[in-house]
Amino acid sequence: MMKNAVLVCLCALFLSCQDDVDCCTNIDVGVEFTVKSQAGVDLLDPASSDAFSEDDIWLYYLVDGETKRYYQSNLDAARGITVYQNSNQQSYVIDVFPNTAESEEFPVTYIQWNENDTDTLRCEFERTGNSTVCTRVWFNGELKRDPSIAERVFEVTK
Repeated sequence: MMKNAVLVCLCALFLSCQDDVDCCTNIDVGVEFTVKSQAGVDLLDPASSDAFSEDDIWLYYLVDGETKRYYQSNLDAARGITVYQNSNQQSYVIDVFPNTAESEEFPVTYIQWNENDTDTLRCEFERTGNSTVCTRVWFNGELKRDPSIAERVFEVTK
């Protein structure tokens, strides 16, 4: 009787194993940068009179030739951005959640700061299994981040 119980347990154990189970997911796509004026004023600091208002900033994704405004009401960052003061409290940083459309080789995100000012963010992604990682970032055509650059947060001057 004990032999049969052990045999049944071993059979159940072997039959329950699956070879195609993926254990982990790694999504690392956030693009973080500071925005300064030519005079060095932090344009994300809400205390600055020249600052961009977080409420005015919108993202637009270019997908299959169509530009679509990004808004996901169920997310904490419904507009695809967060603005925060960095840990050394020297400046504010915007964290952009860019277009990750797999149909695009280098997905494009437009950042509309206000009615009169829009910039272009283009990303390269490494996609493997359950992993999507932003490896290169171009801001208005200028390479700002790639694997050879250790610093992930870059500065934009407007």
